[in-house]
Amino acid sequence: MNLETLLKTFDYKISDGTEYLWKSYPSARYIDLRSEFAEAQIVFSTIDQTIYETSISSDDYLYRWRNPEFIAAHDSEAESREIDPSIAWDDVKYINLEVETDFLEKAKAVFNGSDDFDKRVEIELDLPEDEIFQLAMMAHKKDITLNQLLTDLIVAACNISVNEKS
Repeated sequence: MNLETLLKTFDYKISDGTEYLWKSYPSARYIDLRSEFAEAQIVFSTIDQTIYETSISSDDYLYRWRNPEFIAAHDSEAESREIDPSIAWDDVKYINLEVETDFLEKAKAVFNGSDDFDKRVEIELDLPEDEIFQLAMMAHKKDITLNQLLTDLIVAACNISVNEKS
């Protein structure tokens, strides 16, 4: 994702900006964009305008997208500073989005005050073709879509994980 793509998503006013001082994002700058409904934060490279991290927040939503190439470095620096990288402020956690288009869709809607968007979090799965075929056959036998089967399996796995931690 680059700065131009992100800025085209919003009808905005730049409300703040500064040099970003963490070393995990080299040559970085931070800007705030505001609308009547939400605020977007963007950390980007001043060299090639690559987005390192961006978030959108309103009274109801807080989504964040992070460039996968820099997550480990950022989280390591956060740990060295004794900061939990999952926390936006106080005890409020980000909802992390891994798929750029998912972030852009949600960010545009939230920034424009719309509640008309898919609240589910998209994930990318890279499965071998033989496994996709087996899953498609399972879905067919259950008379549901492959997407619904994968959603059901992921939700079940998350529930098991949550129950094991309890």
